[in-house]
Amino acid sequence: MTPRPISPPEATPLRIAIVTMDSHLSGVIAAARAALAADHPGLVLELHTAERFAADPASLAACVRAIETADIVIATMLFLDDHIRLVRPHLEARRTNCDAMLCILSAAEIVNLTKLDRLDMSRQKNPALQFLRSLRKRGGKEVSAAESQLRMLRRLPRLLRLIPGTAQDLRNFFLGMSYWLAGSADNIERLLRLLVARYAAGPR
Repeated sequence: MTPRPISPPEATPLRIAIVTMDSHLSGVIAAARAALAADHPGLVLELHTAERFAADPASLAACVRAIETADIVIATMLFLDDHIRLVRPHLEARRTNCDAMLCILSAAEIVNLTKLDRLDMSRQKNPALQFLRSLRKRGGKEVSAAESQLRMLRRLPRLLRLIPGTAQDLRNFFLGMSYWLAGSADNIERLLRLLVARYAAGPR
């Protein structure tokens, strides 16, 4: 029997790692993985939760391996120092070598690791970062990262209208927050498709 030709997506596996606080979305992630499998047969989508990797060395090792090999990394809902210190060094090491890193709804030191093409949240003079920081002011006082991000989401429809077409990476940052908070399998699938279509390198 003649071997079936290998398609470009199969020849170029796509690895996505999601690092988040808890596992309540595990079923949703599994449904999104199944929905994406037909279009991305080489997809490896892993969910690693702080409630596991903070308590189990083997789970932490698996999380670190996933971060180190992922093409796309999503880090979200990471606010506790005990969780952040376990993964932050590995996220920092991977961010310049992966296709995209989306860090949302987390402590500032995690959000600042976001890198979506031209949107690099670690750059102090990044116009996008300055825009985001302006949203954290209320009455001249700095508000918490969590509060500022919730404020952004409440204003999301208006914010998206204000963002020019040339700032698509910033727009995708906000859309990623919206998709994640919606929490359904359809919205997680939309988030993953957005990141793959916009940022994954190679024949995806």
